[in-house]
Amino acid sequence: MKRLPINSTDLILSLTTNFVMTESAYYLDRETGALILFNEEFKDNPDYGIPDDIQDNPRYLHITPFESYETYPIMEDFIDTLEPGKIADRLTRAINGKKPFRHFKDTLSDYPGLPEKWFQFEETALTRMAEAWCKDYDIKFEWT
Repeated sequence: MKRLPINSTDLILSLTTNFVMTESAYYLDRETGALILFNEEFKDNPDYGIPDDIQDNPRYLHITPFESYETYPIMEDFIDTLEPGKIADRLTRAINGKKPFRHFKDTLSDYPGLPEKWFQFEETALTRMAEAWCKDYDIKFEWT
């Protein structure tokens, strides 16, 4: 099987975007490595280039986004990289209450330079998760 050129940033976006208000979904073209955003509203518009058979053709793999319980541990792992103390304690409290993702990011912003460290850490973790996702679907890939 050939290696598919897949844009890692786009795949991570498709794996972390949960569409709540629209009938949208991402698909991976197993022949080209392209990621296609399917939207029920635009499916018949030729400007969007959505294949007519995208939902039925095995060439196109529907991407089910990660659930929050799958990405929550990334925050815990990040906190574990910090020195014990006030910052780690505040972040731990943030993720143990309601709306942990929102409170975690709000707390990060209180500390200069910390959001950048978090985004780098998160990107690395999500890239590993995307690689595992590809392996689960027997997709040989090369990041572009």
